[in-house]
Amino acid sequence: MKSIRQSLLLWLMLGMLIAISIAGLSIYWLAREEINELFDYQLKQVALSLQVQNDVITLESTDRELEEDNVIQVWNAQSRLIYNPKPSQALPRYNLAGLQTVSYQNKAWRIFVLQRNAQHIQVAQPIEDRNELAASLAAVSYTHLDVYKRQIYTWWH
Repeated sequence: MKSIRQSLLLWLMLGMLIAISIAGLSIYWLAREEINELFDYQLKQVALSLQVQNDVITLESTDRELEEDNVIQVWNAQSRLIYNPKPSQALPRYNLAGLQTVSYQNKAWRIFVLQRNAQHIQVAQPIEDRNELAASLAAVSYTHLDVYKRQIYTWWH
């Protein structure tokens, strides 16, 4: 027969384990939401920072990672693609202005479309990249919860 102390400790450990698991999932979902908001803002800023004059494109930002992390495409008034630094990741032209999530070649993309001065600017990023970053941020936060799991294990043994 188990003692009351053992039963109570078992239930407390089980409760802590459930609470830690719920906290870990919450951390992941919150990190994912924050990352998505930041990346949406980044897509908008990249599109707004493009200067198009006489079919010549300049990116006002000096941060080359913005260009590496995103697929940037610009069409002129005649619907001719005039800027696409990554032809291997070219997306079709989407006409709905603003933020949207699209699927292209079995891959989900988050895109921002801006119509400005007869130019069609489209900046896109794979959803997969966003999710990977959110998971890595949540994992870092979750490792702090691992301390509690170790304490429970120590109490039990």
